[in-house]
Amino acid sequence: MSSHSSNSLSSAELVQNLVTLISKKKAEAVKSEYRSALQVLNCSFSNYDCDEFTVCEKIKKKFMQENRVKDAFTFVELQRKLQTSEVLKNRGSVLHFLYCLFGSDRGNTNLGQTGVTFSKLESLDAELALNSHDVINKQINKSLSSTVDLGDFFIKTQNRDTLLDANFSKYSNKSGGCKDNLESFQTRVTRVASIFSANSEKHLSQPNLKYDPSSAKALVTRSDESNLGSLCYNLPSIRPLLRDILYAFQGIKGNVIQWTPDTSKVTTNFVKFNVDLPNPVKRLTLRFLELGWMYQKINEYCESQSKIQSPGLLVQSFVAALKSKLVDYYKLIAELEALLVQETTLEHLYTASNSLTLHRLSVWIFEPHTELKILASVVDACNHKKGGAIASVLYSHLQHGDSFVRTLIQNLLRDVTRPLFKMLSNWIYCGELDDAYGEFFVASNTTSDDVNLWQEKYSLNKAMIPSFISMEQARKILCTGKAINFLRQVCQDNTFARDEDRRIKALELLSTESLFSQEKDANFENILEKNYLKTSKSVLQVLHNNYNLMDHLMAMRNYFLLGQGDFIRHLMDLLEADLSKPGKNLYIHNLTGILESAIRATNAQFHNPEVLQRLDVRLLEVCLEDTGWDVFSLDYHVDGPIGTIITNHCMHAYYRLFHTLWKAKRMEYILSKISHSRSSYLKFQAQIPEVTPVLYQCHIILAQMIHFVQQIQYYMAFEVMECCWADLLLKIASAKDLDQVIAAHENFLDTLLTRSLLDPESFSLYKQLDGIYSLIVNFDKTQDAFWKEVRIAVEKLNEMKELIETKTSKNCWGITESQKIEYMKPIESLRNAIIPKTKAELRIASTQYGDVVQKFLITLNDQDDPNLRFLSFRLDFNEHFKNKNSRLQTSLTYQNRQNLLNEMDLKEIISKFTFMFI
Repeated sequence: MSSHSSNSLSSAELVQNLVTLISKKKAEAVKSEYRSALQVLNCSFSNYDCDEFTVCEKIKKKFMQENRVKDAFTFVELQRKLQTSEVLKNRGSVLHFLYCLFGSDRGNTNLGQTGVTFSKLESLDAELALNSHDVINKQINKSLSSTVDLGDFFIKTQNRDTLLDANFSKYSNKSGGCKDNLESFQTRVTRVASIFSANSEKHLSQPNLKYDPSSAKALVTRSDESNLGSLCYNLPSIRPLLRDILYAFQGIKGNVIQWTPDTSKVTTNFVKFNVDLPNPVKRLTLRFLELGWMYQKINEYCESQSKIQSPGLLVQSFVAALKSKLVDYYKLIAELEALLVQETTLEHLYTASNSLTLHRLSVWIFEPHTELKILASVVDACNHKKGGAIASVLYSHLQHGDSFVRTLIQNLLRDVTRPLFKMLSNWIYCGELDDAYGEFFVASNTTSDDVNLWQEKYSLNKAMIPSFISMEQARKILCTGKAINFLRQVCQDNTFARDEDRRIKALELLSTESLFSQEKDANFENILEKNYLKTSKSVLQVLHNNYNLMDHLMAMRNYFLLGQGDFIRHLMDLLEADLSKPGKNLYIHNLTGILESAIRATNAQFHNPEVLQRLDVRLLEVCLEDTGWDVFSLDYHVDGPIGTIITNHCMHAYYRLFHTLWKAKRMEYILSKISHSRSSYLKFQAQIPEVTPVLYQCHIILAQMIHFVQQIQYYMAFEVMECCWADLLLKIASAKDLDQVIAAHENFLDTLLTRSLLDPESFSLYKQLDGIYSLIVNFDKTQDAFWKEVRIAVEKLNEMKELIETKTSKNCWGITESQKIEYMKPIESLRNAIIPKTKAELRIASTQYGDVVQKFLITLNDQDDPNLRFLSFRLDFNEHFKNKNSRLQTSLTYQNRQNLLNEMDLKEIISKFTFMFI
């Protein structure tokens, strides 16, 4: 072989020399074997068992059958050396080639008769013919699934079923829709495949071909699994089949093939052949029908969407893109039909070498088959979807490793997202929502008014958000458009009026691909961020500069959260007489006048006049036995842009906070008034010593109550109000958009409600605190009634003394015994009835107060909030209540906290098991 391996020799000549050397014949006598060798080298072996081990076993078995044991051992030794050599890459194919040559001149098999005439292969580029084995397998044989010897056609098959229950997905899986995108080899593969098919059919249609039973028997096990047997179908009989296949490509029934392309249920599809065809031809035909079935699916989707009156712009764009993809498919069918008509008309000019064959047709439809398969899959996924949901489906198909698939889906996605891109640009630049079919992910509530524009008019439709747009980007897009509309409609600011020049100039930097190719193109992200920051900054500047946002928030802090201490104290002094009346006897105009007087008499008069004009009085709903203290509340009129931040919900929270703080402030006011009255009570003690025990008892209870109320006031004012207010100021200063300002304000109120014991979880604590306040009010009533009686007795005693002094100065007797008894009646009543009764009431009040406070402290200790637990420690700083109640001694320990948590977990487990059994 070394003498024949010169670089000047072509591959074809090398094959001829190899055949001559093996057969030991002259070059003129090996023409048949040479053609067979070229046939084997250039045909696919995907259906042959080219496994190296299997071929070696066949060769050894052949040697053993011919009693050539020595040759078998020699072959094994040579094969072992061949495995260690790196010269050959496809040892299995070479061994199979040698095995075929080994049996070509043995037995009764005449390969010269059954082989295909390869006269044109002598002029073929031998390097392509010999070295393109892998390319041919990938581009052609994968689309046909499997191959057999050309002798497969001559196997006689009897009693074949003519009706097949065809499942297109089954044949699709067998045939393999995958395609290696090797564009550089496309032309070469097509040329080789055409030569194979042309020469195969030409030679097999000649009359000298004979049926060989031995070949049929050898290949009968593989003929049923073959698709290339159709290449041997003779030319006159193939044209009606080709015509029907072209009809099937368009979803039309024919004469040879009867089929029903039902795309709704694949399992009901069936195919009927009106003529008896070999199995390979049927299988290849079914593959062609699969193309028609996929076309029918795509076409039905396009027609169904066209019949809908308002499918949506994105759906219309998707349908238009699908139809544009089908244009090349229509062109291909038209060219094939024209070629078939021309062959039928000018039959004498066409032979097997230049006419349309099944093999050529399979090569022609390879790329359309792959493309339609992808489109059919996309159509299935996009069914019953619209708007951004379609864009999400297409984007999910874009994540593919095949560049052909990526390019196809990218073109579809570019066409589909054009309407979305236009809607998006109109929204972020002009605040216009051009979405007649509800496809955009920003939805509009037409029933909402301008007052609630920010909260209610515009929202995100999460089902329509494309998957290539993140939730953060969608939020920024929503906020940008809302900001433009907020400035225009609520703030009456036309800073962002429609400016087409600015919009067009900005969009020149963008492309539709930038939406779904953000990992490669950051222009969309940059422009969105720029517009978002610019519009949001303008909104915040307008609110701060034109509408004095911080002044309004400070007003809520000063008046509703009792931050303006001098104003609140003076207002209580002025309102005390009126609020002590029943709630039904109060009138708004009287209270409004008192409010204005309090403003003029305190530092509140120096606040912003616009703020003071909005401040007013309101009365809560009056219940039975409610006093003015229970129904009185301040009010604040909010409208315009400020109403977007201080909403009705926020005002309701402010009312609740004011009511709680106002009640705590009233307790402080009551105890302060009692404390200031103690100086006058000491004078009564000098005149009536019997009141000393009552005065002492009142002093003890008053000291406990003052300590409790002061700690509650300190907790509310500093640990709750001031801390939360400081956090609010920091968040507003760092806010980038109005949504963040609103969220910071709402979080501020939520925290206040939670720490002020106004949330649902703290309801029991609030009721206990309210009970303590009621005890303080009852204590005030009790001691006030007692000291009124004392004051009356002292006044009578003083009056008697004055009368005695007056008469004595006139040298007259003082008073009679009857007068003395009359003056001493209040004192006697005080000594005998009122003082014992008051002492008993105070003992009861002290006991009740102690019990309620202990219960309140225990509940505080069990809270998860450390601020509340520390409040419990401050309320009982001297451990007065802790020494009285053993539960308070363990409430703050780690062990007790763990036991409480374990009890909670146990209760939760028991409740779950109970629910399961129920």
